[in-house]
Amino acid sequence: LYCDEHAGLFLSTRRCPWTEALSAAFPAAVLMENESGELFVLVSSAGMPSRPDALVTERGRRRFEAFFASDLVVEHGNQGWLANLREARHFLYPVHISRCFLFTPTLASTLYLLLTRFLSRRYEEVVELLDAVVTDIPLSSEEQQLWDQLEFLGPDHHPDAHACRLKLSLSCAGCSSVLVCPWNVAR
Repeated sequence: LYCDEHAGLFLSTRRCPWTEALSAAFPAAVLMENESGELFVLVSSAGMPSRPDALVTERGRRRFEAFFASDLVVEHGNQGWLANLREARHFLYPVHISRCFLFTPTLASTLYLLLTRFLSRRYEEVVELLDAVVTDIPLSSEEQQLWDQLEFLGPDHHPDAHACRLKLSLSCAGCSSVLVCPWNVAR
């Protein structure tokens, strides 16, 4: 099956542990390939990714229980989210020839990858992306809504999550007029 949006790309049947790992943090990803054998990961941006808490009721009592570390939920149909997207409602990530990492061609694709990795608690991969999210130009509406989603990462109390937030705060210190971190590092 060939892709209508990206000339020359078709569904790939080449699977390996590395390509599976690259697409694992995305809620739904399609592995694409071209005639040269180059691989790409195609991901929809139409759903708002989040890591919610599940309401659990036991004997009339309510309590919140966190999902497992790798759970990621995508809210489809959110009109506010959809209104801020650019015309193409997907991201196409080229896969490095080593199949060890993805290239992020735009700031929005970098922010989406950062958000999904953070929500999936893949902190080592988050750290690798942090320096790529710095910009000194105003964010587009799509980039701003992705940046705003980082606010919901504050309650993540894993030590590596704290380290990632600190590194992002330091990376953004020089461009605080454009990128204001939604958490207070003093707390």
